[in-house]
Amino acid sequence: MYKKKELWKHDKHCPKKPTDEKLKVRNNPVSARRMLLQSKSTEFNRDILNNMKKDYDDIKETVLSDNLIICFGERLYELHGHNQHHLHYISNRLTELGRLMICARNND
Repeated sequence: MYKKKELWKHDKHCPKKPTDEKLKVRNNPVSARRMLLQSKSTEFNRDILNNMKKDYDDIKETVLSDNLIICFGERLYELHGHNQHHLHYISNRLTELGRLMICARNND
């Protein structure tokens, strides 16, 4: 048995550790970034972006102009979009991120 603090040493030098190239991909930040950069889906646009409240036009503009917020929303839609009651949750999360971006821009 290994202590929790020393397990990384064993993991680094273990002779039975697989050397498969697919295992190296998960620690590669470039490949992780590619997972986020996907195209907009039409269902996501129809269900989430088009139904965002009209009262928050500046927030909606901020959300639509930021690709990372859109990618985050698409990822949430992939995970929870099949449940109709989660669509409001996804929209709220995007609105919160839009407000955060506006506050961050105003503070700079």
